[in-house]
Amino acid sequence: MNKLHTILLFIACWVGCANAYPATTLNDITKNLGGIGLNGLPQLSFDIVDRADAGELATLGFGFRLTHRTSLRSGRTAATEWLMPCLLTGVYIDGQGDIMWLTTSGQITRFRKNEQGYANSGYASAKVDTETGTVEITTRTSTTWRYKNGFLEAIISRGVVYAVETDHGTILSISRVVQDRKVSILKCAYYMQGDLQSLIFAKGRIYRFQWSADHSLLSIDGSEGRLFDFEYTDSLLTCWTKANSPRNELKWQYYLDNVRTTAFQTPPVLLREDASYEYRWDKGGIVDIVKVYNKDEDLLSETKIGDGGIEQTVADGTKYIFKRNP
Repeated sequence: MNKLHTILLFIACWVGCANAYPATTLNDITKNLGGIGLNGLPQLSFDIVDRADAGELATLGFGFRLTHRTSLRSGRTAATEWLMPCLLTGVYIDGQGDIMWLTTSGQITRFRKNEQGYANSGYASAKVDTETGTVEITTRTSTTWRYKNGFLEAIISRGVVYAVETDHGTILSISRVVQDRKVSILKCAYYMQGDLQSLIFAKGRIYRFQWSADHSLLSIDGSEGRLFDFEYTDSLLTCWTKANSPRNELKWQYYLDNVRTTAFQTPPVLLREDASYEYRWDKGGIVDIVKVYNKDEDLLSETKIGDGGIEQTVADGTKYIFKRNP
């Protein structure tokens, strides 16, 4: 979580997948897939920190959203990983000279190099000082993110300067600079193995994270007590529970497709059932087929996913057909 290669991995994944399907059509399809994405894996995330505790950090764009990810392990097995994108940010200049910005929302923004410097992204502009190794990115809200040698060192917003301490892209602390002193508004502590241990905000509000020896997140506590519990089988999430709420169980199925797993580093699992839906998988030649049912056994959608595109039919008979970009 605190290594430069994590930033590069984020960039590689997002750039490699960004143009697979037009964004406007993806939303039409995924909204009918229950709780999974087109890859058959759960789309699961939680807002961990109360906005009042985040304070001015929320205004700066820090969301403190915990996101589930299913990854490939050695031995062609799968494991759950948890990411909090707002704690990892950086910039990288690629082989074409373009600036790649990993934002605190987990998104990648590209600034293309041109004769005048760098083209605006639509909501931000970028400039580089090659002598100092500094990159400054300024958003439409006039907030400037200053990076030194790829890592965030300061945020300037509405005349206020925030000093940032990082460890190879992973945020350790953020402080408001008031005259000659720093006032802490966020401190992040990590265990020796790199897992997030706690978030401490202004006024002493604290969130604590407990992990197993194999890096599985077990629980999250806020200042008032337990927020979430998580359970696993062989490092794969099988249940999550929010405080004072019912258990949410997940059931998985493994598949044997060594070519797909090896070539695309795809975890060899698909979600079969969650608290709200059942997913029935089939294959028609090279096309993956998933039927989504609710707990009353009502068919909600049938989606066929192939190399050429996606065809989806929903319960009322409406059909969506979208072609993959060349």
